[in-house]
Parts: sequence; C-alpha cells; structure tokens
Amino acid sequence: MPSVVRFTEALFGVTPRHELPPDEAVAMGAAVQAALEANDAQVEDLIVTDIAPFSLGVSVVEQVGHRLVEGVFSPIIERGTGG
Repeated sequence: MPSVVRFTEALFGVTPRHELPPDEAVAMGAAVQAALEANDAQVEDLIVTDIAPFSLGVSVVEQVGHRLVEGVFSPIIERGTGG
C-alpha cells in the first residue's frame, strides 16, 4: 500500500485519505451493490453514476451431464450495470 499512496500523491498532487481499512471499503461497496441489485428500500435514494464496462465474475466448476467442467465464468456484476 505505501507504493500506491506514493503513486497517488505523485499523480494527483494530494495525499489520499485512508482512514477506512481497504477490506472494509470493499465490503461496504459490495453491500451497497447487493442492496442496489435487490432494490432494497434503504438505498432507494442512491443514484448510480458508474456503469461497469465489462462483466466481473469468478471461475467456477459446473456439472454438465455426468462431467464436472472447470473454469466456467460465473458473472457477479453484469456488463452495463451500475455499481
């Protein structure tokens, strides 16, 4: 992380704020995304201003007939959706 902070300082000319631990920031973002996907009333006043240019997902194992096929792409955030 120190090299990321230095790079950001050099690029933007300001010290980035980092009061929130990175893993908590990711968890909070995932929670907001999940609430938006579920149309949760608690996030109804949020406006999506960013659109994913590509699908984000993970590699999974899927059963096809009697075979297990590895490396099947399972999207988490679909291309063109907001987050």
